[in-house]
Amino acid sequence: MERQRINKSLKNSHQILSALCLLLSLVYTNFSVASDRVDIISIPKNSAHQRFIAAFKGELLRLRPNMNIIEQSVNEYKLDSNDSLTVTLGSRALSKTASLKGKKLHTLIAHSLYEKIYQTDKKDAYHLTFDQPIKRILNLQSLAFPHSKTVGILLGNKHPKISREFYKEIKRSGRKLIIDRVGDDFSGTLLKLLSKSDSLLLFPDSSVVNRTTINTLVLDSFRMRVPLLGYSKALVKAGAMLSIYSTPEEMGKQSAQIANRIIAGKSVPLHSYPKQFELLVNYKLSRIYDLDIPSESELHAKIVAGELK
Repeated sequence: MERQRINKSLKNSHQILSALCLLLSLVYTNFSVASDRVDIISIPKNSAHQRFIAAFKGELLRLRPNMNIIEQSVNEYKLDSNDSLTVTLGSRALSKTASLKGKKLHTLIAHSLYEKIYQTDKKDAYHLTFDQPIKRILNLQSLAFPHSKTVGILLGNKHPKISREFYKEIKRSGRKLIIDRVGDDFSGTLLKLLSKSDSLLLFPDSSVVNRTTINTLVLDSFRMRVPLLGYSKALVKAGAMLSIYSTPEEMGKQSAQIANRIIAGKSVPLHSYPKQFELLVNYKLSRIYDLDIPSESELHAKIVAGELK
């Protein structure tokens, strides 16, 4: 009788222990799902966003096969947990999610926009800008236009300032920097700047480069024989001399690598620049300007080699 009572007690204890183990397992599983989830906030009909997302998912799932990746529209997103990592694509998604708690990785934005939204660095608000590193831009400018000693920049309200690092790099290169701001007389300001410059750098700033101003930029620079160095393939097609840029696929893959480190709790800089980049040169225009610009592959190789030193 006593043995039966002991066996029954042991059986009950075993059942209680099994139930506790099951409960702990469920809790752990739920925690893992929440911490291993990524929410992507984008504009679904944007082709660049879709190319980015395809590369992002491919790379992150290669690194973390069990990752739960949720795609949401910037107009309809709903985040269920602060434990997940939120990845935003573009300016609208950044602006709409900046006040959210939790870890965020902002991508496909200009660095100036990040600084405008986050006026001081904010913990857990990471970003990968599509701006190229300053040294890379100036290295390309030097390789493509070796005789250019005066670099012009036209600033607008979306790109309110040039960083101290830029001034330092310009000074180190032995070149002179001239900056003018967009006013009511866009063409007049541009012509004044072009008359004092022998090359002009363009930055992602819609108050300077847009559908209304692009023809003026291209035609006035052509008349003054001042080559434009841009930041996208479209600018070269529009009439810029050359551009340096990173593709959505390159940005997506790098963003996935950054996201993987954030999820793993590893050290990640708040501000990151593209590692991979592309070059496009308008050689037809360079012949008109009588410029002997090296091949795109040669320029690319020299820039990469310089950054590896």
